[in-house]
Amino acid sequence: MILHRQLRAWAALLPLTLLTSEICYALDTKFTGSARYRYETYDWDDKGAISGDRESIASTLRLGLTADVTVNSFAGFFLDLESVQQVGDDDYAVPFHPTQVKPNAAPIADPQGEDLNQAYVRFLLPGKTTVKAGTQELFINDGRFISNSAWRQNHQSLNAATLSNQFITNLSVDYGYLTRVFRVTGEDASNGRADMESHFVNVGYTFANIGVFKAYAYLLDFDDEITNSTDSYGVRYEPAIAIGDSIKLIGLLEYATQKEAGDNPLDINADYLAAEAGVAVGGISYKGGYKILEGDGTNKFTTPLAHPHNGWTELFLVTPNDGLKLWMLSANGSIPGVSGLSFTAVYYDYSPDTDNGIALGSELDLGMEYKSPDNWLTGFRFAQYSADSDDDRFQDALRASVYAVLNF
Repeated sequence: MILHRQLRAWAALLPLTLLTSEICYALDTKFTGSARYRYETYDWDDKGAISGDRESIASTLRLGLTADVTVNSFAGFFLDLESVQQVGDDDYAVPFHPTQVKPNAAPIADPQGEDLNQAYVRFLLPGKTTVKAGTQELFINDGRFISNSAWRQNHQSLNAATLSNQFITNLSVDYGYLTRVFRVTGEDASNGRADMESHFVNVGYTFANIGVFKAYAYLLDFDDEITNSTDSYGVRYEPAIAIGDSIKLIGLLEYATQKEAGDNPLDINADYLAAEAGVAVGGISYKGGYKILEGDGTNKFTTPLAHPHNGWTELFLVTPNDGLKLWMLSANGSIPGVSGLSFTAVYYDYSPDTDNGIALGSELDLGMEYKSPDNWLTGFRFAQYSADSDDDRFQDALRASVYAVLNF
């Protein structure tokens, strides 16, 4: 079904279409597509549920089709159509969705339906400046604050005007004005879309054999979701220091502070800290890390435009009111001797930020993926959370999936 935002997106492209019909322009058009099938299971031992156990199975196919048109190398437009359909089993709950809710089923946020996921015009201006206006996917830094949630079948996109500049060598400047978010739960979900008047700025500078230093601001002002309105300011350092020919020091050091904004009635004064350190050697990265999202039992550090961090079970998609502390160990990279085969392994240990918060638990995430030379890949994910508490919100959970992707 063609939705009203699809019609608006096409209308935004109409002036460019008329212009190209009257003046002779050289057009470069590229069509691409992808098909991703995923079989995902989620078993959550929720003592608050009637059955005491919430299970879901989602067997879905995502089809994506894109058209990328460039006009004389200075302008163009991009269209991205996605469709998510059930294939076989359909026994899962999409959070906040009126027609895809199943009592006591564990949440898997892959709503069925069709969507014009992206539709924007693009201008390539002097000074290595790119401007985009329309519905677009955004992924800033590691996705902690703004992400397209590409793991989910229905990607997150935003109505936005964005500017990217790289005129000065090693310096990047990105700005965005955001007016609406379309979340992965789909437009029909009660939280599937939200209007706003928000801004972000992200500035980065790369130093040879040292890494990237960045500073950012996310100024979110929601029209209706007023408790999500916050101002966040932060800095981050992504080290990349070569030691000899085969070892590189890697990691992350990031700090951000957050206050309430707009009509938000809450009194927020929360910080975020991430510290990771490790080495990359032989095609494999090894890291250890510590992260804090502060919370005081009522107010907390929030990231309402982000994709799930802190574990594949997605139990900590939303920061608990008591905040979240975690230790982590990870290894990921190419498996020696097998071309195209890679793995990921992460261990998390969670605890609340406040001393009176409930005990949490630990999680083990394992994944493996094979990418062929013929543009297809297969893989699996396994995530198991083991709770240390009797609180209904944080019980044992197991989420696993197998998937296959074909790009064409």
